[in-house]
Amino acid sequence: MAKISGAVFEDKDGDGAREVGDPILRWTVFADANKNGVLDTGEVSAVANTKGRYSLTLPAGSYDIRQIPAVGGYRTTNPGLGYHTADLAAGQSLTKMFGNTTLTLIQGTVYRDRNRDGQFQGSVESPLAGWIVFVDRDGDGVFDNTEESAVTNSKGKYRLTLPAGTYRIQVLKPKSWQYTIPASGARRLTLASAQTTSKKDFGVLPIT
Repeated sequence: MAKISGAVFEDKDGDGAREVGDPILRWTVFADANKNGVLDTGEVSAVANTKGRYSLTLPAGSYDIRQIPAVGGYRTTNPGLGYHTADLAAGQSLTKMFGNTTLTLIQGTVYRDRNRDGQFQGSVESPLAGWIVFVDRDGDGVFDNTEESAVTNSKGKYRLTLPAGTYRIQVLKPKSWQYTIPASGARRLTLASAQTTSKKDFGVLPIT
């Protein structure tokens, strides 16, 4: 037999990690053996305990590990799927966490827009790591240390989690660079609770 365990929690800051102060959720977790997204008769399940912990003991095999309910927000752990895939060997133990939030999610890429067409083509255009994307709350185009921000990773990608609302999202550039898309370097977004949005990209080029 194999074992999968972990926790189900409300991810207050939407960062995908369980931290002190994140409330537990006593939700059901199950091993979706036929991968149809539904808890069927005979599939192994468990209700998270008073500490938010769950544990499933399973035969070796391939499973989708899901939670119920899976609505009312989105998953911050493995957010692309909302569930975990697991290929288990006999005697293997895995940890799979389920973070949940109703914060909004804004994602995109900062890149060197070589052909100035406003479309990120990864095969010919370079993503830019270490660039700051921030919430310009006072609308002055200047990054203040009280404003929420994210730094792009090695693939030029950023991720911001915010309460529902209307925001001006800005990329911070050196003076020797110019914006290509958007021309102002800022995007104005209105997002409802738990709404996610992607491909909010920023194109830039050095001034020549």
